[in-house]
Amino acid sequence: METPISSFFTAKTDTTLVKLLSLAGYSGKAATLLVPDLQRSFVWTAERICLAVDSLLKGWPLGTFVLWKVDSTKAGPTIARRAFWKEANPENDDYQRPCFDVNWSPNRETFYQLVLDGQQRIQSFLIAFAESGRFCWHEDRWMYWYKSNRWGKKHDRKSNPSVPARLYVNLGALARELTSNAERGVLANYFVASHHEKNALPLVWVRDRPDFKPAYNNFPLRHLSEWRGTPIVPLSVLWQWAGEAFDDTIVARNLLEQNVAEERIADLLAPTQHLLKGLTAVRNKEVAYIELREKQEEEEDEAYNDAIVSVFTRLNTGGVELAPEDIAFAWIKRGWNSGATPGPSAQQSFHELRKDLEKSYLAITNDQLVRLAAAIWAVLKNDGHIVTQADLMNGGLTAKLSRELRENWEVASVSLKHIADVLHEHKLLLGDHFYSVSPLLALSAWYAVAHRAVPASTVGGTAQLGKVKDALQSNIERVVLCGQVSGYWQSSSVTQSIGGRLAAIAKNEGEVVGKLIAFMEEMTLDISTRCAAQSRSIPQATNRSQVARYRQWLRLWHRLTPARARISETTLTAPGTGKQGRLEVDHIIPVELWNRLVHQAGLSETQLDSPINSLGNCVLLNKSFNISKRDNCMRIFMQRIQTDGDWQSALDIPDVLADPESVLPEDGNTREQRIIRAIQEREERVKRELAEYASGATLAK
Repeated sequence: METPISSFFTAKTDTTLVKLLSLAGYSGKAATLLVPDLQRSFVWTAERICLAVDSLLKGWPLGTFVLWKVDSTKAGPTIARRAFWKEANPENDDYQRPCFDVNWSPNRETFYQLVLDGQQRIQSFLIAFAESGRFCWHEDRWMYWYKSNRWGKKHDRKSNPSVPARLYVNLGALARELTSNAERGVLANYFVASHHEKNALPLVWVRDRPDFKPAYNNFPLRHLSEWRGTPIVPLSVLWQWAGEAFDDTIVARNLLEQNVAEERIADLLAPTQHLLKGLTAVRNKEVAYIELREKQEEEEDEAYNDAIVSVFTRLNTGGVELAPEDIAFAWIKRGWNSGATPGPSAQQSFHELRKDLEKSYLAITNDQLVRLAAAIWAVLKNDGHIVTQADLMNGGLTAKLSRELRENWEVASVSLKHIADVLHEHKLLLGDHFYSVSPLLALSAWYAVAHRAVPASTVGGTAQLGKVKDALQSNIERVVLCGQVSGYWQSSSVTQSIGGRLAAIAKNEGEVVGKLIAFMEEMTLDISTRCAAQSRSIPQATNRSQVARYRQWLRLWHRLTPARARISETTLTAPGTGKQGRLEVDHIIPVELWNRLVHQAGLSETQLDSPINSLGNCVLLNKSFNISKRDNCMRIFMQRIQTDGDWQSALDIPDVLADPESVLPEDGNTREQRIIRAIQEREERVKRELAEYASGATLAK
């Protein structure tokens, strides 16, 4: 019987905010409250941090946290984790550590807790209340702000990529706030003190390090030296005072130590005490949290892992549901350097490979790269069992994947980069000519078997590897294009079958190259046969909204001859940009023109709809052209954008379709009948060309 999800967690209220932050390391002790790598980066802005502090002081609810209790002495999932940042940088992407790479040291104790929900709030409170807490400001973030406010000019001198700032309380502004409108409470305003109003807000960000200087004269964060004469005190210092005595004498002495002018202390004692009382209430604020228990010895790994992932996915504060690849990558990072194979981290390795692939215009997500790398590992190390989404949730399997993938990373990266280069050479783009990564999976695993088996450093090895590359060059277009239009790559059973066969070839020493080439030719023949059969029965669109179903077939057809490929470079290019834009199936005879013709001839509604939306009356055009809504003929449109006079022949558009209004009745057939017959004949030619290509005709480069 399935274990109910409620048995995995307990609701608790046995701690306070100051104790929770202490567990995160702000008090100087090693942290036992950590962040799992499943979590997104810190993304809150300076304004939102101030808003969180403001809400706490006004008594708003803190919200519930979700913590995962882990016992490192027991068997169970081991997910990569880190401590919270001392200096948090929201400008980070997933491949860079926050600025200056500083965080609190994690504790090596047996028990620790991972924050599954509440990371942004805890990190914000650490920035605000910890002595070493800083928020890193990026200067380029302020460029638009400068221009819109007409403040400052950028200097040409070199500057730091980010400027750490500390949260301070302007006690003078706080006193004015409380005096003028006491019922509004403490810190009613929040955000950064700007150039001309730096004395107006109670809560301000201040640069208090002399070694970080921005390159802008009017950078909105003032240095501590520029606040001379203004009674400002770090919020973290006031937070510490709130945990001690409230005697006016002690507070006055503390203010003097913070360089507050002696003559102003009497006026500032009351607002300071008011703030300290509020901070004391915040420190002692009861924290409600849900704790996911540690794994029990008798418990199955799969059930426990599924429960953890399920809870995290549903409570993720980012609102983005995690893919199994996200979970797998967290485990991969954990076990990447566990063996005796020093080198870059998993994060760095994956990031660098993605950058290399992008140079060949193969832009893939980290999730897709995890899947591709896992497939190569499966063929080389897992008997060809391509890792499924369910497998990616298995901590034990992904730990094995992580160790062995690190050892075979050179093979995997070289294989993926070579496939990307060949795709680029043949002008095949993911997201345009094909949508699934399954062909990449099969091709990269296929090449990885050859790369590992054949020593390229020898003369014989170079020749053997050359045969493999030739086979790839000869077949890649049909594998990708015909596989896309025929739906060959949609079935997971296909990739599992390919993985098993490639693994068997990899184990067959001495005959690997010959078997790989034979396998490639057999796979291409299977894909081509399916494509040829389906090209003869492409589903008919019955209305205008359905013509999009022709897109991938036409994407292939536009490449079938050199002349057509050349002409298509113009029709598929966005006007004025020189770049290929979003492609759309469009009508040769525009819909509005056809409507006018058929109504003039008094034809029925059935005749009006059916022929105009068939494949024979469609081509691919850039979306911005959108001629289907116009009533000009294709000839007028093409003369406007196309200087090459061979466009009609290249796109196989007869005069009857290029300029239907000029068509006259002939041999007893009306103009409309001649148009319909021309559409039908062109459709037959398109289908025949597709079938011939799938069966072995040459494709334009």
